Amino acid sequence: MTDMALCCADALFSIAEESGREKEFRESLFQIDDIFKREKEYVKMLSDPNIDISDRLKCIDSAFSGRIPDEETAFLKILCKKRLLNIFHDCVKEYGKMYSEKAGEFNVKIVGACEMTDGEKQKLEKTLEKKFSCKIKASYSVDKSLIGGFVVYAGDRIIDASIKNKLKQIKEMRDR
Repeated sequence: MTDMALCCADALFSIAEESGREKEFRESLFQIDDIFKREKEYVKMLSDPNIDISDRLKCIDSAFSGRIPDEETAFLKILCKKRLLNIFHDCVKEYGKMYSEKAGEFNVKIVGACEMTDGEKQKLEKTLEKKFSCKIKASYSVDKSLIGGFVVYAGDRIIDASIKNKLKQIKEMRDR
């Protein structure tokens, strides 16, 4: 994460707050980020200094004008002009964090050894909400190498309740 990405995200979030459109901005930023992830050649073209800047800005207009807020189109153009499109993904991540914080949400990533049922997810989220004293917004994935259990990534904290970790701890205790 660069300081520049954080600074840009903060500026964009301030603009969104002034107009009361934080959620709308977040949704369209995520949409653009998804497009950029899929269309790497498009991003490469927008970043190519051999292509005239006015042509690159016209490409942004034709792709996004009328589809996303004008402020975000302008933001993309600024990043393009300053050759900073490479930080766009980090800007989106930081904006998402700011949005979640303002909404009182805490984003966590939960990696399980297998797919969890809705009931298991609800129970785990309720437990985490009590632990962190805030609303949890969880994303889930599966890693079969965990053998059983799960790992929670919450900000800079990791809660490892996996069988793989338990076996590792037992082995370390035995090797002492």
